Amino acid sequence: MNSHGFTLIQLLIVVTIVGILSLLLGQSLQGNLGAARVDGDLVEFQADLANARARAIHRGHLYFVTVNTAAGTYQITEDTNDNGLLEGAPDTPLFLTPKQLTQDPVADPVTWAGGQIVMNTRGFIAPTGTLQVTPTYLNPNYDCIQLSATAINIGLMNGGNCAIK
Repeated sequence: MNSHGFTLIQLLIVVTIVGILSLLLGQSLQGNLGAARVDGDLVEFQADLANARARAIHRGHLYFVTVNTAAGTYQITEDTNDNGLLEGAPDTPLFLTPKQLTQDPVADPVTWAGGQIVMNTRGFIAPTGTLQVTPTYLNPNYDCIQLSATAINIGLMNGGNCAIK
């Protein structure tokens, strides 16, 4: 340092170091934000499934859950005409538009082989199985939902199984 302040070389070194540190921090935060987004989407889906199950018991109607794995969306519909079929006009969707299960279905693909999920008036769920989101980000807290006949659990895939948390 000279008697009038910093030299240009010293300022360039400091700016370069700050730039490198902010780049590294930004990449780290991006991964954490992505994992938090996946967690939030799955927690919301679990809550919507639990709500549909409770409504099926309370209102005495079947509820259908349609998962579109290609688009990463889902819709829950009430069987308001009680015919046991998912139909367009007579049945009532819970959401105006399908909700996002994942913000990016290409980067975070959704796997569900069970087809349409049905919640009956006694609270039973069919079919059973595991819905999985495979995030591109490391370390999400949740990446799967396990459906059994009587429970909706959220967890993290471990060795091909959804380990309930």
